[in-house]
Amino acid sequence: MDFALVCDSCSAANTVTQNACSACGATLAWGRVVIPALAEPVTPIGENAPIRTFISNDRANTVLVPPTAEPTREPSAPAVAATAAAAASPNSDEAFAKCSSCAANVPESHAFCFECGAPMGQPLGSDGTQARARNPFMQPSAANPAPATRGSNLPIAPTSGPSLDAPAGKAASKTMFFGAMQTARAKLTVIRGDGHDGVSYSLAGQEHTFGRGADCALLFAEDAYLSPIHANFFYDSAHGGALVVRDEGSQNGVFVRIRGTVPIEQGSRFLAGEQLFEIAPGHTGDLEFIADGTYYFASPAPASTLRVVQRLRGGSTAAAYAVSGGSFTIGREGNDANFPNDPFISGRHAQIVTTRGLELTDLNSKNGTFVQIRGQHVLGHGDYVFLGQQLLRIEIV
Repeated sequence: MDFALVCDSCSAANTVTQNACSACGATLAWGRVVIPALAEPVTPIGENAPIRTFISNDRANTVLVPPTAEPTREPSAPAVAATAAAAASPNSDEAFAKCSSCAANVPESHAFCFECGAPMGQPLGSDGTQARARNPFMQPSAANPAPATRGSNLPIAPTSGPSLDAPAGKAASKTMFFGAMQTARAKLTVIRGDGHDGVSYSLAGQEHTFGRGADCALLFAEDAYLSPIHANFFYDSAHGGALVVRDEGSQNGVFVRIRGTVPIEQGSRFLAGEQLFEIAPGHTGDLEFIADGTYYFASPAPASTLRVVQRLRGGSTAAAYAVSGGSFTIGREGNDANFPNDPFISGRHAQIVTTRGLELTDLNSKNGTFVQIRGQHVLGHGDYVFLGQQLLRIEIV
């Protein structure tokens, strides 16, 4: 009966006396498992041994890890004698060549030496030595270090030799890039409907478009109140690299929560609770007439300095409040304009003052008062921005 040792790497049949596969050069072993790219062989020791999995050359190899010494498994004496005689017989029909690495007699049909695994048939160098190509299946050692593999996601085993990328006499030192979030100077956090924090976005680039369109960096495709490109969050060198939000000509605008009192003007829009208001010019009290001199008959128009107009979804106008005194308050009850059915508006939410120009003040409301920006606005840590149906909190990091 003839014996053959099957290579684990290429499944080629080899004689039991060979140390390396003659077809691919992979190391052969009796009674042990040798894992490519590992510096030490691992020996199987029986059915009850613990199992460990190693990853090598993009495949998983499950081996049995030995707690005891390596057992032996010797081939039969007739088989060893027969294979040795066949390999060394001078009367064999196959020609032999001497391996330049270990001086073994190797059949010319073998691509690799069966003793040491060196490639056969390599051209001789200037000193008469056969050039030895690296065998990828040979075990790394101090004399035969494993090459570093670029582009692989597997860790590279350290070797005793110098770094492949370091100049002679100088050790390589390179700090790897951990992640883009470290370059971010600000972060946007979406506030959910229940008031808790939702998903956060790190602003690591220079500009970050926000909207419903597919090209936006901050995409909210299902918010029908956002324009395709609604706004842009960017760092402005003119303001010392501060974060700035710019309205990109959106249909519904960009609103920023105010702190305390801010100046407003004719045409300004602001949010209190779920109510959207617009500042409109007041009435002078003069009667209007058509071209033939007939006056239009309706309710008398009181003289006022301005009007606070409530805007409805769809663009229509609801109530219009004439402001003739020095102030005008908005809230749930006890104000000049009351909205008892709005669950997001405070009892006394906001106030408009006309004695010092035109100013809007938030009266420490729970959900804040938001003013629509014109053009762009410099943001600070803790600011809140409202776009479409998205409420965002700004964090400067």
